[in-house]
Amino acid sequence: NLLDNQIVGYILSETGLLSNLGAPNGKIRIEETSGFPEMAALNICRQSGDVFDDMKTEIVCPKERNILADILEKLKLNENDWVTDGTILQNEPHCKWNYIKCKDGKVQEIDVTSMDLFGNISSSIGNLPQLEVLNLLDNQI
Repeated sequence: NLLDNQIVGYILSETGLLSNLGAPNGKIRIEETSGFPEMAALNICRQSGDVFDDMKTEIVCPKERNILADILEKLKLNENDWVTDGTILQNEPHCKWNYIKCKDGKVQEIDVTSMDLFGNISSSIGNLPQLEVLNLLDNQI
């Protein structure tokens, strides 16, 4: 019974006795399109890929949040600095992160000036199509 759930995507028959339901291709399609009320935790999204957002709506696991996490991690920026003190990174939308400015929910600017960063710039930065400003001034990159 999946009543009163807000599930989006597929449930694979491998999860149990669902194959006995006669689902086509071994999958049961969840038709509810309202999505989850909130995003999944960042670490879950980074480890699971599209598992939680099979319909690619990016409600559950926004692609840009994973990309930003990859970029900031490769620049050796401490995760505790990504968000304001007292905020839990795992649950914070990426447009509210420190150093990030968004327009219409899309990353437009990354400004990590004078953060004493080192490391490499992730190639995933190319997957931020609305990025207009990347300020890396006064770092060791």
